[in-house]
Amino acid sequence: LSYGIHAEDGLSSITHSWNGTNTTLYDSSLVLFMNFDNRSELGENDTFVRDLSLYGNNGTVVGGENITWGNYGKYGGSYNFSGNKAYINITDSDGLTNNYTAMTWSFWAKRLAYQANEAYLDKYTTTNGFREWKVFATGGTTISLVASSNGSTGISHTSKAGCNVDTSWTFITVVYNGSHVLYYKNGIYCDIDNTPLTQIYN
Repeated sequence: LSYGIHAEDGLSSITHSWNGTNTTLYDSSLVLFMNFDNRSELGENDTFVRDLSLYGNNGTVVGGENITWGNYGKYGGSYNFSGNKAYINITDSDGLTNNYTAMTWSFWAKRLAYQANEAYLDKYTTTNGFREWKVFATGGTTISLVASSNGSTGISHTSKAGCNVDTSWTFITVVYNGSHVLYYKNGIYCDIDNTPLTQIYN
């Protein structure tokens, strides 16, 4: 499906109806939405990435020559991270955690090489190093979630072999449903980790 939407006065929600079923694609529950298309009309450039959610969690490109943008993504643009300490930084925002009892992370990624414990999405405290949450590739490239429910201890939630980012574009979704963590690859369920998780600490 392809959508073209022009909203000069702002946009609060998008709902798609298919065979009598309504699916909300965009509303206040979406706290981060980046397209990585480097669109100048949105104010984006080589160092600034716009968050298209309602919350303005905009990002700053960090890493110099170790991170480059190009029109070679799955759909439009993407960033290539080719070295250590290359990332897109978002100023600390309660909206990206806020003691959630449910949360979903989705992203397109393509792995050119494997580096142990490489993070795809990550929110952590710089003062003590205890991560609130991190979606990353563990040994063997499988996707895992480390999350803290108390701000002092991180618990690993690991998926099985096959729940991984491939060398071709892969759509990964990680769902924390209030008690467990589920993993999806290209829209297909691939695993669940039943390690209890009561909340994600802010």
